[in-house]
Amino acid sequence: MSGWPAPGLRRLALASALAAACCVVLLGVLGARDWRQARSAMADAERMLQLSGEVERLRMGANYITLLQADGAIAREVGADALRLASLIGVDDGAEAQLSARHLREVANVFAAIAGNRLELQGDDAHSLRLRQDVARELRIHFAMINDSLVTLVHERQRRSSEVQREAGGSFLALALLLGVAGVWAFARVYRRMSDPIQAIERGIARFASGHLDARISPSRDDELGRLASAFNRMAEQREHQIGLLADSEKRLRVLTTAVTDSTWDLDLASRTLTWDERFGELTGYRADGPEATFAGWLEMLHPDDHARVSDSLETVLDSDGDYWESRYRIKHADGRWLHVLDRGLVMRDAAGKALRMVGGIADISAQVVAEQRLREGQRLEAIGQLTGGVAHDFNNLLTVILGNAETLQDRLRDDPARAELAGMIGEAAHRAAELTRQLLAFARKQALEPTTVDVNRRLAELEPLLRRSLGEHVQIELSRGGGLWHALIDPTQLDNAVLNLCLNARDAMPQGGCLTIETANAVLDADYAAANPEVHPGQYVMVAVSDTGSGIAAEHLGRVFEPFFTTKEKGKGTGLGLSMVYGFVKQSGGHIKVYSEPGEGATVRLYLPRVAGTAPAAASPIETMPHGRGEVVLVVEDETMVLRHAVEQLELLGYRPLFASEPKQALEVLQAHPEIELLFTDVVMPGMNGRELAERARVLRPGLKVLYTSGYTENAIVHHGRLDPGVRLLPKPWRRSELARRVRDAIDGT
Repeated sequence: MSGWPAPGLRRLALASALAAACCVVLLGVLGARDWRQARSAMADAERMLQLSGEVERLRMGANYITLLQADGAIAREVGADALRLASLIGVDDGAEAQLSARHLREVANVFAAIAGNRLELQGDDAHSLRLRQDVARELRIHFAMINDSLVTLVHERQRRSSEVQREAGGSFLALALLLGVAGVWAFARVYRRMSDPIQAIERGIARFASGHLDARISPSRDDELGRLASAFNRMAEQREHQIGLLADSEKRLRVLTTAVTDSTWDLDLASRTLTWDERFGELTGYRADGPEATFAGWLEMLHPDDHARVSDSLETVLDSDGDYWESRYRIKHADGRWLHVLDRGLVMRDAAGKALRMVGGIADISAQVVAEQRLREGQRLEAIGQLTGGVAHDFNNLLTVILGNAETLQDRLRDDPARAELAGMIGEAAHRAAELTRQLLAFARKQALEPTTVDVNRRLAELEPLLRRSLGEHVQIELSRGGGLWHALIDPTQLDNAVLNLCLNARDAMPQGGCLTIETANAVLDADYAAANPEVHPGQYVMVAVSDTGSGIAAEHLGRVFEPFFTTKEKGKGTGLGLSMVYGFVKQSGGHIKVYSEPGEGATVRLYLPRVAGTAPAAASPIETMPHGRGEVVLVVEDETMVLRHAVEQLELLGYRPLFASEPKQALEVLQAHPEIELLFTDVVMPGMNGRELAERARVLRPGLKVLYTSGYTENAIVHHGRLDPGVRLLPKPWRRSELARRVRDAIDGT
């Protein structure tokens, strides 16, 4: 008992303790009521916070449905959640609670309409996009009203809890005054045991209300205050968990947005502060926190030709009531490349319609733009080819007559050298015009190829003397033939023409002389190469490369070098058909052509010719220059009168007995009347019935009848996939008398 105070103080202490006990009993009754009220207010606040978290998740689901995918099943679930929350909040009779419940029911009605497909949100057209924007705007208004009401309710419950706690604290302060000095020790102990937990609760609530979601209260004992502190801790943990779920939802939304874009951005319109995600560096090569990632830096990255258009379109959307912005433009990568991008953004506005913020994503579409350009280029070249084929038919008919009559005039004017020279000039001009037509048909891939197995090395060796005579002594020729070279399936004559054209182009690019290299090698074009060049089929090819040390080709001209009549040479020094012919021949043969060049560094043209297994045939033996007929009867069928008369005249001069018909039906009648006919010499393109159909019907009447076709444009009657059909003989227009003589003789003899 030595630690106890003096007897007087002890009695005072005992009296104070007794008085304190009475006061404690009295105030305990009152305090219990206050604590119950505080706990009830805290529970209400906790419930409102839980409902606020569920409303936030509901808003994220609404954004997903209206902005990303209008899924009916998800819409029904969201609508059901909205009705459930409305019933939970509507239990409270307060005006704010009833207002929140009413807006939640409106949200449920909207998603019921989406789930029932009464709103057409699934389309990609402008109407569906506008409707989604309107629905999204309406839902934002509802959720804003709901959140405001819930915040008001939470603050009201927290304020009520704090008031009750302060009233309880005041009760204990009043108890201290009543106990007086005699109850100092008892009061101090009681006060210390009661006030510390309350202050801890107040501090925890204050920190939590200020945004510190990790705020917790350490329960001092297992009583009402301890349980209240535990309830607060459970509420804080649940709220923190809800915030984590919300952050996860936002992360998933960000991942979904990233999946369809290369980088996302957020623009504060008031300050023009632009924020990019971490993938900005991968897209542009610049740091996400560098000056290029600002709004001014983005404007600086725009291509000068796109700058005004893009900035004007952005300002137009912001000044209007539109919610969506989209633009295609070019931005400069850190390595100097220009990227083609597609940029989309959503505009967020306040209740008055003022634009406050934009969020969006940007995607690199450079590969798509290149593919579109290649498609347009292919369509343009195809259109030129169709035009070329139509012109060639009539033009070759005229050239056949001009060339043939010029030869006839030369024969008849041998005693008049001056006039014979004029006729020769006419014939030479017609021959040059025929070459131009053949080059046009080669580009259009309308020529009739006769592919065979070709030893490319041997063919180039036979061509080398002609190349040296054609190119001149100022051009040094190097022929590098690859060992073990595969054989190619091509038309050998067209290969000669293609290589000769490439060498002549190279010579013109080296007016002061230089080195021309012709190289052959085996090549394999794999799937990766074919992916970068969609017109290529992966496989094995025979490569022929022609390189020069000339002036080279400017980058802006590389994309047009295969166009007919396009040339960088001086006027009068080229037709612009050489590379066009080579391009058409290679493509029609099933191969691939590629040009590499830089100004001042020369140029290299590589031909990839399809490989074939087998042995190349031996060189053909010399044949008679102009074999004549022995009185055989030949039926000539031609719808062009001048060509018909010319063909009949030439056959008579060659020793044949020609019969003629100007249209297929008449030809069938002549065949029936003249069984002595040995050869049908017919045009391919004729009105009503083409030459192939005429030959098939003629062979029904006369099995074993020999047929020789002629045409300046074969279409698809006797040529398929760029090659003559098996067993078909063709004399292309325009033809010389010597060519007519050889082909007619070969057709009759079957050689």
